[in-house]
Amino acid sequence: MGDSVVWASTNSVDWVPIFRHGGQSVVFTEAGGEAGSAAFLGTTLRAARSEFLLTTAYGLRKFSITTNAPLQSLDYLGATITKTNGNVVTVSVTNQSGLASLRSFVQLFAEALNNRADLTGLDGLVAEDVVDGNFGAVDINLRARSIGREAAAIQVTFSASSNLNLYGSGTFLLDGNIADLRPRNHLFVGAGRPAVALTFPLDTTQLTDGYHELTAVAYEGTSVHTQTRRSVNVVVSNTPLFAQLSVPTNSVMVTNAFNVSVTANTNSDSRILLYTTGGFLQGVTNQPTAIFSVAGQPLAAGEHPFYAVVITTNGLQYRTETRRVTLFRP
Repeated sequence: MGDSVVWASTNSVDWVPIFRHGGQSVVFTEAGGEAGSAAFLGTTLRAARSEFLLTTAYGLRKFSITTNAPLQSLDYLGATITKTNGNVVTVSVTNQSGLASLRSFVQLFAEALNNRADLTGLDGLVAEDVVDGNFGAVDINLRARSIGREAAAIQVTFSASSNLNLYGSGTFLLDGNIADLRPRNHLFVGAGRPAVALTFPLDTTQLTDGYHELTAVAYEGTSVHTQTRRSVNVVVSNTPLFAQLSVPTNSVMVTNAFNVSVTANTNSDSRILLYTTGGFLQGVTNQPTAIFSVAGQPLAAGEHPFYAVVITTNGLQYRTETRRVTLFRP
């Protein structure tokens, strides 16, 4: 293999070579950072892959051809092709049949290229996409038969009679789509402390007594979409009020009804509110205990959470532990 070059760009348009090495087609990637004299490593660098992603594109280049006057019987169009192994192939056609259409003449040249046995191997090229171009020109693409930048190193030099104009005269490689042929990788820069310890004050008097789930969500510096979360269950006990919820311990057929009971340790008049999937389900007033009959059909099959909130007449509240009931179809 020839040399490999690592290119860098800040806008995906302008590319600058930053590293070159030879002898292998795979470019390995290592990325990292050091804290130096800082107390901690606050900026991190990592690569998306351990090696550059090789292209799957074929190298190609477009050539345009025009005429100064109507085609003549002696007009000719040719190309000298130097393959990557150094072998030289020459292909040319002459307008011996008196074609009047430039596009038909260029198509004749494309067929001559594609039928040349020396160019049909993986180290050859293909002529394709003969189309009308701008200002009366005819465009033709020459494409390498193998993928990658190495295969695109085929050299092509066009020649033509004086009646034909070549937009793209000189010697060219089939790398007109060079941006598609380069191997690629991504480097991710992260900023922030490697670990953060924070303490949050929590005023439990603003919560009902009973069971609550606290969840912390943390974002880290490599992406605004990168996050993790951790939850913990806590029980608040600022008053003597207590309540217990009971649900069926076995799965229930969705077509059946089942009972959910709530018992509170209070003799004062109170409200008991039952919640499940979708929010509030049922409630009772002026009693410290309740047995709710729950229809399974409206809830549908699956696992459903249940909890109750007890509210006394003097303003105390208690939320029970969440328990789950599984409904199944017959």
